[in-house]
Amino acid sequence: MSSLALLLKDPLPLDDKKEKPSCVTFGIGILAAVITSAILIPQVYVTYRDRVPYYGLTTMVYTFSIAAKVLWTIYGSLRKDTIIIGGAVFETIIVGLLLLSQVIFKNDLS
Repeated sequence: MSSLALLLKDPLPLDDKKEKPSCVTFGIGILAAVITSAILIPQVYVTYRDRVPYYGLTTMVYTFSIAAKVLWTIYGSLRKDTIIIGGAVFETIIVGLLLLSQVIFKNDLS
């Protein structure tokens, strides 16, 4: 399900009487956040090991990705959802490292 569909399906509650997720729901959420966030870790490792900027995607894509993760962090904060917040913050760091590699290692090649 897309992010937009999730937002439309379950809008921000109007009160704080949100029920706690079950252990299974919480576990699935944590697992999903970890897997989604960990997808780019091998690329970050190779990029910094070889000291070559990762050109698989444009700088603009990384910039928009970071902006989206910041918005997800804000959304998670408004919902008081630690899984959304944690996943978004971790992904922001990973994508930020790839974006930073384009700046650092591009200058090394010059």
